[in-house]
Amino acid sequence: MKCNSQNVNMGDVEWKMLDEYCQRILNYCRYHLNYDEYAAEECTQEVFLIYFEKISKIEIRNKRAWLYRTADNCIKQYLSRIIKEKRKTIPFIDEEFVEKQGDVFLYEQNFDKYFDDKIDIGKIAGMVIMALSFNERVLYKLHFREHKTNKELSALFDTSVPGIKNRVYRLKIHITQIAYDLIEKERAAHSLI
Repeated sequence: MKCNSQNVNMGDVEWKMLDEYCQRILNYCRYHLNYDEYAAEECTQEVFLIYFEKISKIEIRNKRAWLYRTADNCIKQYLSRIIKEKRKTIPFIDEEFVEKQGDVFLYEQNFDKYFDDKIDIGKIAGMVIMALSFNERVLYKLHFREHKTNKELSALFDTSVPGIKNRVYRLKIHITQIAYDLIEKERAAHSLI
């Protein structure tokens, strides 16, 4: 990534300084984004876009500190956006399916493609539930079967609401992983027969 432009009306000294900061900010973003080049470049571009928008409106006394603070904010926003996108991809329980099946694991709308007639869904569901730890089974029962709110769960588990949301999120991921593993084992067992 090269941070220079001839369209900006600034002195050569200031432009050299910004070009040097650009490389430093890029390295800073790389480090804080686990050396993801695309993410680091995106955040660096955002930092300098904000800088060029703000330079005419506010006086920036310490450009270096301002750029690094802005980089921190851009990194946090980028990571937050990534986390939100990942959470959207986690499948949610289909309530009608849960009512029909009883204690059923996490189910997504297109999950049927993983099943064939030889695999017993009820057996897999029971195995998934039994593979959970005691605390995970308690959380599963309270959240998905008894439909307790996050606020009620936070009081029961003596933790914050965001902590409960995080636990439920991790539980969904764990259930999905267990289900996929069990389905693959069942498929492998049936393919040998």
